[in-house]
Amino acid sequence: MDVEGVIKIRLRWNGMRITGVDSRSTRPFAAPRVLTGRTADEAIALVSLLFSVCGRAQALCAVAVVEAARGRAADAETILNRELLIACECVQEHLCRLFLDWPPLVGEPPDVAGLAPLRRRIHTVISAATARRGWWNDPLDRTGAAAWAGLAREIADFLETSVFGKSSDAWGTMRGAAEFQRWLDARPTPTARRLAMLRDAPRVRGDTVRLPWLTAADLANRVAPDIERDPAFARAPTWGGEPAETGALARVADRPLLRELDSVFGNGVAIRLIARIQELVELCDRIADLARGDCSQPWLRAASLGDKMACSAVETSRGTLVHRVVLQGNDELASVGRYVIVAPTEWNFHPAGALATGLVGMHALSEEAALRAVQLLVHALDPCVAQEVTVDHA
Repeated sequence: MDVEGVIKIRLRWNGMRITGVDSRSTRPFAAPRVLTGRTADEAIALVSLLFSVCGRAQALCAVAVVEAARGRAADAETILNRELLIACECVQEHLCRLFLDWPPLVGEPPDVAGLAPLRRRIHTVISAATARRGWWNDPLDRTGAAAWAGLAREIADFLETSVFGKSSDAWGTMRGAAEFQRWLDARPTPTARRLAMLRDAPRVRGDTVRLPWLTAADLANRVAPDIERDPAFARAPTWGGEPAETGALARVADRPLLRELDSVFGNGVAIRLIARIQELVELCDRIADLARGDCSQPWLRAASLGDKMACSAVETSRGTLVHRVVLQGNDELASVGRYVIVAPTEWNFHPAGALATGLVGMHALSEEAALRAVQLLVHALDPCVAQEVTVDHA
């Protein structure tokens, strides 16, 4: 089944600037229809197979929403195992963007060889944790915890040698924009060099509303009611009635370094790449903490809405993913009466969202420059599907 589709982007360009942007998703939103009528357990298993991008986060969001609708909760060790899988999948996605997708955008080949050993190691650990049928109910055991702790150390070592050229602790204590600029100018690693090449990349015009961290109360009192009121909410979600951007930048924008760099990079392409790097450091620490049994802020959360209804959310590399379910029938054989999935791509590529507001009015003295601007911003916003871009001369 095709549950992906593409994002179709049409630019209007008058020879000097971008005057309009229309974006439309061809995503069929077929998954919820396929899940309707299935038993709750069948729906969970199907979700884990339907999505090729962030598939484990999708599956765990489904698990959490079904548990909440049934009035159940996982035990602490199972939660730890789930959180580790979510964090590691996010690391995997961030690294692929940094080393495989971004180099071609600055005229360099993808760094497949440099990333390959760590990708294999991550794959090995994740595969071991998801080998059994119904892996989402497995608790974290002593052997698994040791494997995750070892992986956290390997990720930290990789970041120090391949991203920073210094310890990740030194990155965390970097003081101000001036020190960051000196690091860029020194270009100690390919990542620093590529980021320096994006220093003057197009900036998003105007302010962008950023989706806050959705608490269980937010899910119950704001998101779920919006989904119920608007049958098309999943295609063009809003927060407080406005389009909102989600993703790494929304999660880490309040960090001291990111606040400092806002004055240098503005609300543009480079700051979103820096946010991914910042989050990689934090995720490395998070994996180590989770392996020790510390889950202070779950990335997966859910809210029961009563009467076999629930809403869940999980953080992914691209942003916040939301599931909403209504079950029907008796508890053990309950089936899905309605299922809604609100993906990060729909937040970030809302027709009036960050892409459109960021590009309209941008100077572009050639069609090539206009296409370059949209290419960079699309990659910074990171849809989970392919894109098609056309230019109208108007």
